[in-house]
Amino acid sequence: MQLGKDKLVRHARYRALFDDEMPSITVGEIKTATDKMWVLGNDKFKKQVEAMAGRRASPLPKEGDRKSVSFINSRK
Repeated sequence: MQLGKDKLVRHARYRALFDDEMPSITVGEIKTATDKMWVLGNDKFKKQVEAMAGRRASPLPKEGDRKSVSFINSRK
């Protein structure tokens, strides 16, 4: 109802919300989050969801190539 005073104005303004194409990277982020059941949002939001749900809201960071010298040295 806040898009306009009458039905025609609201309809036109609602349709205008979808005039711009969403960047492909954004679409990819949405698909990945949906497929893997991860939360999509900033770190603060993810922490709030984790606290409420009692489970991780995003994947753990990858530790790197296990054959690399830096990875091997970091395990010593």
